[in-house]
Amino acid sequence: MNKMYSSIRIALFVLCATFLSTSSVFAIEVNPEDFGAVVNDGNDDSAAIQAAVDRIFEAGGGTIFFPSGKLEVHRIIRLVPANYIGAEVKLKGNRGSVIEVSTGGSELAFYGGNLNTWTFEDLTFLGKKVPEGDPKFYDAGFVVYSNYVNQTNIIRCQFLGMAVRTDRALIYVGRTDAKIVDSQFDGSLGQYPDGAVVLAAADSIGLTISRSTFLDYANYGGVYLSKSPGYTGAWVRVKGGLPLNAIGQRRFVIEDSRFDEAAAAAIHIENVTWAKIRGISVNVNGASPGKGIYLKDVEHAMVEQSWFGYATADRPAIVTENVGVLEVNSLRLTGGVFFLDKRGDGEVDIKHCPQCTSVPAKKF
Repeated sequence: MNKMYSSIRIALFVLCATFLSTSSVFAIEVNPEDFGAVVNDGNDDSAAIQAAVDRIFEAGGGTIFFPSGKLEVHRIIRLVPANYIGAEVKLKGNRGSVIEVSTGGSELAFYGGNLNTWTFEDLTFLGKKVPEGDPKFYDAGFVVYSNYVNQTNIIRCQFLGMAVRTDRALIYVGRTDAKIVDSQFDGSLGQYPDGAVVLAAADSIGLTISRSTFLDYANYGGVYLSKSPGYTGAWVRVKGGLPLNAIGQRRFVIEDSRFDEAAAAAIHIENVTWAKIRGISVNVNGASPGKGIYLKDVEHAMVEQSWFGYATADRPAIVTENVGVLEVNSLRLTGGVFFLDKRGDGEVDIKHCPQCTSVPAKKF
């Protein structure tokens, strides 16, 4: 019996060792400098970055380490493996790694598809510092476009002083489950009325945003950056349309994040089953379209432990249109912000929010 157990242990050890040695082949590390990229020279580094991506795919996946200093992307970088074979790909910087994007108002910058996992970590993306009206004002059609990716992760990244046209976004979340954590989208713009900084499309599997900022200004290296006074449609827009997936994991969660006033709506969510918003602070825009959260055709939404303020005119913290159930818990309203603009029927469940009941809601 002991010999049999020993044989099993040996077989398992050999199997694990074989698996680990085989897997290590698919975890290579490359640097765009090895393919001709030169930091801070003002030239386009797209070809070198694409060559690094292609080398990663040849090995089945891995990490692209971006050096300190600024590289420039003037043409689309495609992260789509051949023959529809999934891969694990990470683009990683060191907080001093800067990518200046200038692909124009119609072209993508980073396009990912047919991947298992796609991760951006510790990278800074910059737009061109030019005034509105300059041909280079719009930095890209989409800066990050993720579709048919099991998991998309944006971790400790900065998107500063960037602009895209209306009906576009800095981050496009297609058929993927996306998580954005500890990141900054400051001084950036998704042009009003339909542009967004983060856009979850109708076929999105899910979106979670945690501990991130969406401000109308940024300071980077002592330079003030801001394109968002051009008036953003929404900092975050979710355009639902598909039912829950087979295991019920299609969720939209926004938590512990800060939203400044340069948007018609801080958060715009429509046509989804379930949404949760928790622990956010919103400076509500004082213009006539200004609102904190806009919910349309949502079956069940929760908004809790959040602050809405600043507006210079009477503006709603929340607007609902055809929302089945809205649960509200512990909101604080200041300035000219009132609780709710409710359009159509639906249940509103208020807990621990005296201001929500003392300030009359508007109903249309």
